[in-house]
Amino acid sequence: MSFMQDTSVEAEQVYYDVIARMTPEQRLAQANRLSVRMRSLVIESIQEQHPEFTKRETQIAYCRRIMTDTEFAAIFQGAE
Repeated sequence: MSFMQDTSVEAEQVYYDVIARMTPEQRLAQANRLSVRMRSLVIESIQEQHPEFTKRETQIAYCRRIMTDTEFAAIFQGAE
């Protein structure tokens, strides 16, 4: 099953082959880089959609996007 919608099957296999050759430390570092990049992309998207948001409002909107309704409600009661 392919998880990459914008990548050929061949390119995806090369990606997985590279990951398989990495040490656990390298895989962890790569996962961290991807996580930081994803967070940046989501924040940029929120800022483009809502340029009027304060830093706090942007942070809340970010949490809203990545958390379940239950998680968000438990942490941010009345913050929206």
